[in-house]
Amino acid sequence: MTMRMRAMRASVLAVVLGGMAAPGPAGTDGQQKPPSAWSRERGEAIFFGREPLIGRLEGDNAVIPAELSRCANCHGSSTKGQAGLRLDRSTLLGLKKRRGGPPSAYTRDAFCRLVGTGVDPAFVIAAREMPRYALDEAQCSSLWTYLTDGSESHAR
Repeated sequence: MTMRMRAMRASVLAVVLGGMAAPGPAGTDGQQKPPSAWSRERGEAIFFGREPLIGRLEGDNAVIPAELSRCANCHGSSTKGQAGLRLDRSTLLGLKKRRGGPPSAYTRDAFCRLVGTGVDPAFVIAAREMPRYALDEAQCSSLWTYLTDGSESHAR
């Protein structure tokens, strides 16, 4: 086991044993919103890690610490060219060749499949470094809405 994996597992264990519960997304008024709310606001909280996700790397059962598994870490504008593709309306809905496969465009269902299993719309498997997340229907719909609503404001 690598040092990095040991550190990640130790971080997860510390959180679990410490009994730290992650709060749900906060609204603009600072009040906690119900976790079942489908909204652009919730999608933004998921993207920036204010609503932590459970993510794992392909082939490893260890949960990635929340601060390392934020979508914005790899897909925000400050990481342009470093890790993952910038996620917005044009990159998700446009017909494009991805990962060497045929041209494809995402639908909400295809996006949710990729996030959960690593399989893209053209049935090409995403890189191992892309975590596979355990999102429920409301979380994935909110994230999809946030990324495809056309505001482009998520690239902070």
